[in-house]
Amino acid sequence: MEVITWQLGIVLLVAVCWSVYRRAALWVCLGLTLWTLLMVFSWPLIVIQLAVIWITWALMRHLSGQRDIISGQRDIIENLAEEQQIIVRETPAECRRVLVGKKHRLHLNERVKHAREVIIILSGWISDRVVDAPFEKLLDYRLREGCEIYIGFGWKDSEGRHTMSRAAKRALRRLDALKKRHRQR
Repeated sequence: MEVITWQLGIVLLVAVCWSVYRRAALWVCLGLTLWTLLMVFSWPLIVIQLAVIWITWALMRHLSGQRDIISGQRDIIENLAEEQQIIVRETPAECRRVLVGKKHRLHLNERVKHAREVIIILSGWISDRVVDAPFEKLLDYRLREGCEIYIGFGWKDSEGRHTMSRAAKRALRRLDALKKRHRQR
C-alpha cells in the first residue's frame, strides 16, 4: 500500500508542477529520477517508480499539447468573420477534429478518396510534400469520377504577406497540370 501511495504522490507532484510551471516539472522528474536511482535498492521498485515519473510527465506533455492546439483553434475561430463562425459552430462535432502530424495527411487522403461530389481543401500552406504524385493521382481519379475540386491556401505572415516557397510552386505546377486536363472541374 505504501508503494501505491508513494507513486500517487509522485503523479500529483509532477501534475502540480506541470500546472504551475512546465519547466519545473521536467526538473522535478529529473530530480525524482536521480533520487530513485540513489535511494531505492529494489530493481522492480526502481523500474516502477521511473515508469510512473516519466509516463506522468509524457502524459502531462501530451494533454498540454492537445489543450494548446484546441486553444489555438478557438483563437482562429474567434477571429473568423461572423458568417464563418456560424458555419463552424453548426458543423457536427463528429466532423470537427484536431489532427496532428501524419494523422492529418492520412485523414486528407481518406476523405478525398471517399468524396463523391465536391472536395474543398483549405489550408494555410501548400507544398509538394502533400501535393505529390500519389495525391495528384488521387485527385485525378476523383475528377474523372465527376467530383469538383476547390483548393484554397495562403496563410499570411504578421506583415500581411504570403510568400511562395519553392515547394509551394512545385505543388501548384502539379495542380495546374490537373486543371488543364480537367478544365470542366
